[in-house]
Amino acid sequence: MKRLFDEISARPAAQRAQGLEERLVLKAEFDELLAEHPFVLLPSAVSGHSWNLLVSCDLAADKFQLVSQERFGLDTRLIKRA
Repeated sequence: MKRLFDEISARPAAQRAQGLEERLVLKAEFDELLAEHPFVLLPSAVSGHSWNLLVSCDLAADKFQLVSQERFGLDTRLIKRA
């Protein structure tokens, strides 16, 4: 297991990702928003027709009712082909 971990950690992408959490403050900002609000709605960076909904499970527990749920489907048009 250690050998596999070391091999993956040696890859260029893994090395670029090391320390990323220290350079990005987005998670902390979203955590602060979700500590005060049960729902946070953000416009999508990919499409002007989509929104991202962040939910604080603790604060939103009694504030919504599930009406329907669909299986997640990934839009493959956004995947770059090699």
